[in-house]
Amino acid sequence: MKTTRLAAAVLAATVATAVPAQAAPTGGQWEQFGRDGAKTHYQLSTGGLHAGSVTGLREKWRRTGELPGGAAYTGGRLYLADTTTDYTGRIRRLNPATGQVEATVARIRNRAFEGLAVAGGTLLVQSVDNQRTRVFVTAFSLGGSPKWEVALPVGEYNASHFTVSGTTVVIATGAICWPQCQTWTLRAFDTATGAAKWATPLGGYGADTSSVVLGSAVMHAITRPNNGGQAVAAFALDTGAPLWTAAATSTPAGWGGAVFTSGAGTVCSLNAGSGTRRWCHDDQAIFYGDLAFGPEAVYLPDQDGRLLRLRPSDGQVVWTTTLGGRIATPLASGGGTAYAYVRYSGRNEIVAVRATDGMVLKRVTISTTVRPFVDQLILAEGRLILIGTSVVALGL
Repeated sequence: MKTTRLAAAVLAATVATAVPAQAAPTGGQWEQFGRDGAKTHYQLSTGGLHAGSVTGLREKWRRTGELPGGAAYTGGRLYLADTTTDYTGRIRRLNPATGQVEATVARIRNRAFEGLAVAGGTLLVQSVDNQRTRVFVTAFSLGGSPKWEVALPVGEYNASHFTVSGTTVVIATGAICWPQCQTWTLRAFDTATGAAKWATPLGGYGADTSSVVLGSAVMHAITRPNNGGQAVAAFALDTGAPLWTAAATSTPAGWGGAVFTSGAGTVCSLNAGSGTRRWCHDDQAIFYGDLAFGPEAVYLPDQDGRLLRLRPSDGQVVWTTTLGGRIATPLASGGGTAYAYVRYSGRNEIVAVRATDGMVLKRVTISTTVRPFVDQLILAEGRLILIGTSVVALGL
């Protein structure tokens, strides 16, 4: 594994010419998959899109013929990572009002881009080479100036989706060795320089998920070797020292100082400091997909097309709304509204549900599909943007 300081002259053949950066972030950010390091999928600044106005929600623009590999929203602009048909990874800056490309910020040949995040004015992209033998994390300025690149060890060609929190980016890597994996490693790097901060054994297989940062701890869902079951392992964010491991069945998320997991008919809340159970809510349906949060709310979907709101403090059900179909992408929450992408037989919809009582406020038909662990809903500054096999923006 090595960290390289990237010079523009060295990467002239692979990185696009730098373009003028946008203004500093001013609010309404969606910095990475899940919005933040805790994966809350919650937006405080919705730009006038709220429960009282959402009945006017409609499609504003769409982009087709692309296959996004990550997206982030900062400084009033949408940054989109994708891979072209000739296996060139690129990052483009879009105007969220129109969907028009303003600039191709960065480009690297022979790479597939598989994750994008923003940290302190730095764009971070996760990629894999065209032979899928090595994973990279690369940093650019918002204007496209190259900063640094980390090449993960040869042999660790499978990776989780990276997570950024403050000055740290965390990623788990290893071989495709499920279910006997014992060699996966959780690594942390400095977002400004790419310098390695620490590396620690993960304790199991950690793909198809991402780390969650809550306070001074980073947590990762694992499948323990030799049929040891599923668990969440927690480590100190500053040193990587192991903190605790607790049985759990899904990727964790953080809210209000607690950890939440769902799956196999149970959603549970754990103490972030110890991993001990705070409460569990059991149901016959299998809960799946990422959770979303809001003021006094945990939102979760189940396989029967229901959306539930629970109280974070004790797990009591506040309401249950049957949307039908299958809720197929991570939720988004903000402005007193929860949003879900729902797949029905013959059609797909984005459904807006009122947070107070679960009433369906708006349904918008969408002709695109989504991929698990990759695609998401981004809620920021008056736009609800679906990152799927097409990119579709809704607004008022």
